[in-house]
Amino acid sequence: MKRSNLLLTVALFALAFGAFAQSPKPAVNKMTNMPYKVENTNLKFGSSMYAMQVLQAWKAWDDNELDKMSGMFSDDFWGTLADGTVVKGKEAFLKGGTEYRSSFSSVSSEVIACTTLKSAEHPDNDAVVIWGRETDVKKDGTSQKAALHEVWFFNKAGKVFEFHQYASPIKEEMK
Repeated sequence: MKRSNLLLTVALFALAFGAFAQSPKPAVNKMTNMPYKVENTNLKFGSSMYAMQVLQAWKAWDDNELDKMSGMFSDDFWGTLADGTVVKGKEAFLKGGTEYRSSFSSVSSEVIACTTLKSAEHPDNDAVVIWGRETDVKKDGTSQKAALHEVWFFNKAGKVFEFHQYASPIKEEMK
């Protein structure tokens, strides 16, 4: 009896694993009468290679090694920062980032989730979405914490051409 239960368990596990191991099907939004037009309705997972690049960029930010990030941006890059600042150009983004990062003695990030999405409506691009928390220690010893959400857009050449950052301060009394 124990042997048949074990075989049944293994068989069920194999069936379940086989069902999940299939390539993910795109999530198609088929709702009607939606209150808004949704631009991207046919999403699927994109290349995990891009998620790894974003995670490496976060690590370079924490380690104050922004030069490690320079090769990942296109020359015509543009982005918006959490304070609403619009940055145009790879060099301006890296220079501004270096100046801002130098105001901290240390940065520590925690990643909550990170994934890559691909849209049939924009087949040449992948978008990496990442959520996390960041603790910054200023040179005077004070610290600030923020919840972050970022969207990184990669072009068909594998370079980041667009970036958007959203942040919300985390107050100790809010925990």
